[in-house]
Amino acid sequence: VVCIVIDSTDGMLARRLQVKQSAGRIDGRRLDDIVDFLSFVFLPLLLALRADLLLEPAEVVAGIALLASVFGFSRVDAKQDEKGFFVGFPSYWNVVVGYLWLFSTPKLFNTVLILALAVLVLMPVRFLYLTHLPNRRDRRRHYVMGAIWGVVSVIALLSPPGPMRTAIAVASLAYPVYYLYCSVRMDLADRRATRHHLSTA
Repeated sequence: VVCIVIDSTDGMLARRLQVKQSAGRIDGRRLDDIVDFLSFVFLPLLLALRADLLLEPAEVVAGIALLASVFGFSRVDAKQDEKGFFVGFPSYWNVVVGYLWLFSTPKLFNTVLILALAVLVLMPVRFLYLTHLPNRRDRRRHYVMGAIWGVVSVIALLSPPGPMRTAIAVASLAYPVYYLYCSVRMDLADRRATRHHLSTA
């Protein structure tokens, strides 16, 4: 949750503090990618290993996800800033592993899910890039819902194991499900609009 808060605000803060002028020799986007890779990919997959969430050979499963994300981060078209999309699953391993840990799901389920998402990292599917959504109203709505999700998720993570924590964790899934729904809906709408534009050009 902390990683997502930082990722959502670091660009805005950098622009407001005019980091390009005060630290012109530092490539902010490259630094952002390094920090994101460590916090969204490396550490969560390490947690999956340490928490014994995966089938053996667990290191191979985590390594496949890690390698997929290396290529995902390296794609020149990984971010479609002007349209507000990530191309491929955006390596939100911290969210995925957090939920697998919260729900104590079976190792087989965890392993299949992580391998499937590793494949999606490299596929031409698109997910919302919230800080670059063209529509300001959409951006605000997702920020508010994301903030509520963050608070509920922290409550779930800090709650003792039991039915109450499970119920809070299930409730917190409302926003990730909504995010996926919006990603699919906006991706399909953009593809239809592109096809229409090409057919009439």
